[in-house]
Amino acid sequence: MNMIRLTLFALVLSQLSGCMFLDWMASKSEPKPVAAAIPDKWKMSGRIGVIHGEEGWHGKMSWAQNKKDFNAGFFGPFGGKGVAFISKAGKVELRSPGGKSISGKRLEVWQKQNFGALFPIRALPYWLHGHPDPKMKNATVKGKPGAAEEISQGKWIVRYSRWKEFKGRVMPAKVVLIHRDLRMKLILDSYERIN
Repeated sequence: MNMIRLTLFALVLSQLSGCMFLDWMASKSEPKPVAAAIPDKWKMSGRIGVIHGEEGWHGKMSWAQNKKDFNAGFFGPFGGKGVAFISKAGKVELRSPGGKSISGKRLEVWQKQNFGALFPIRALPYWLHGHPDPKMKNATVKGKPGAAEEISQGKWIVRYSRWKEFKGRVMPAKVVLIHRDLRMKLILDSYERIN
């Protein structure tokens, strides 16, 4: 009888130690490094949540990049119909569902009203890929190269807390952007490189 108890105890102990080892391994795992270069053409979709002071909104977002040009759509907020930031030949404009567009100073006013600050739309492609914007000065990166935990750049703090692999490419899947009392959370649901 004592031999049976001893055997059962050894089996339970081995199972527990295996679980603890797996938990330890999981806690020690680190994200795989993201690719060093950002593709010229890519698209993604995900979710966005914005908190500015006591106000907030959430919705969906999409992004299609073609070299320096992009089309970034935000859906759900702004009356539910959505808007799009469109960049062509170096000029960024905001287009409403009705086809009206604003740019320049009027766009800056719109951004402050809806985001609480000038939104770094040109830096976002780099930040979404886990890299600082090479055109903005004074970037501070915490974490290992290609697996940043945080980027401080242009008075913004960009934090990464989750990574996911999309068709062989590791991407930050949860990105939080902070600027004063503005907090913006981006969740990446899909990502695809376009050949």
